[in-house]
Amino acid sequence: MRSIDRPDGKNYAGAVATPEIQTVPSPPGLSPSSRKWVLVILILATAMSSIDRQILPLLLEQIKDSFSLSDTQLGILTGPSFFLLYAVCALPLALVSDRISRRLVIAWCLTAFSLMTALSGLAPAFLILIILRMGIAVGEAGIVPASQAMIGDIFPRSQLTSAMSWLYFSASIGTTIGFLLGGFLGQWLGWRLTFITVGMPGVILAVLAYVVLPKNNTATRSSAKAATSRTNTSLKKSTRFLWSQTTYRYLTFANTLWAFASAGIAMWTAVFISRVYELPPSQIGMIMALVVGVIGALGLSIMGNVAQKLDKRDVRWPLWIVALSSLISAPLVFTTYLSSSGMVAWIGGGMLAFVSVSTQGSVASTVQMLVPPEMRSIAVAVKHVIVTAIGAGTAPLVVGILNDALSAEYGVHAVRYTLASLGMLFPIAAIFFYVAAQSLKNDIARAEDWAAEG
Repeated sequence: MRSIDRPDGKNYAGAVATPEIQTVPSPPGLSPSSRKWVLVILILATAMSSIDRQILPLLLEQIKDSFSLSDTQLGILTGPSFFLLYAVCALPLALVSDRISRRLVIAWCLTAFSLMTALSGLAPAFLILIILRMGIAVGEAGIVPASQAMIGDIFPRSQLTSAMSWLYFSASIGTTIGFLLGGFLGQWLGWRLTFITVGMPGVILAVLAYVVLPKNNTATRSSAKAATSRTNTSLKKSTRFLWSQTTYRYLTFANTLWAFASAGIAMWTAVFISRVYELPPSQIGMIMALVVGVIGALGLSIMGNVAQKLDKRDVRWPLWIVALSSLISAPLVFTTYLSSSGMVAWIGGGMLAFVSVSTQGSVASTVQMLVPPEMRSIAVAVKHVIVTAIGAGTAPLVVGILNDALSAEYGVHAVRYTLASLGMLFPIAAIFFYVAAQSLKNDIARAEDWAAEG
């Protein structure tokens, strides 16, 4: 046993080697059937967020022609204009989610990004489109932290990885639908009507979310004393506690590297297929939906179940699986983007989607284990700020800049070599995922001790 200082100045004992991790009880008053309905709404909300986000890559070439843009400008549209504001807004919305109501954050954010998506179809100029993308970012910034925190509230730890995998599974479903809609509607209706058509259903879902989701956070249902103490936990104290968790630090860094490579690939693969293989948008949408959506969702489901079973043997197994998946991703990236055979590239891309998409359910569930209930949204948001600003926020722009720089020598194939170079980041991420797992047991014990002492 050793003494560990709390961020608020108190002191408690945390175990270096932990016994069996205790299961967090289900929140009072919420039946198993109610939990399922809540999960369904969160799945739909996450899917809708993915749909709104994933239609853009299929429409980039049309938008480029409409406004006579360079790849660097497309990179601004797909990267900083969305993800940097997403990162800035994630923490304030997470604080509202933790302190006031996760339900309100989810419902209002759904309304915001759905309306902004629809309005994107009316943008008269590139600058206006960027501003509307920033509005979409504000809306989507609150969905992930609040949804994951609500999952952490209502499901016991024994079911947490499985429930979180379903949440990410829904993102794969949304990705599949987004690619199909972006491809077919983009080809038939054009990019403007596609945005309008896709955006409006989210407003209806927002109303359902407001009606169905729990009104109060589980973190505020404890005793009055504990509730008051937790609600008054400042952002500074919360972030100090988060950063004192060794697993959280390494996990965030690893996830940032993973996100940089993955975001660059996700945003530019449709352009790669269009330029290198000269396929129409509808066919590109079908390929992306099958490879990223269906095969990625299959990998998420299978690997999520495997991680859940192995978690019962050792809580570190999910992160070990993530590390292995990241390591395997590197040669698959090289195969997908450097192969001269379309069939080989398709197989490589399918295998890449299977192993790469499967990692995020385990990462999300691990974050929830590392913090007490009142810090759940903040824990997700802080990680998202770092991962998004450094990773997803800059990668599409970097790819666009490199495409323009290499185009004089390689022409339309410049995007091939830019995307292939991103594969070098996956092995580095794998190392840090593995390191993060080493301190996981002790860090879970610290979080449970904090929650127990109030």
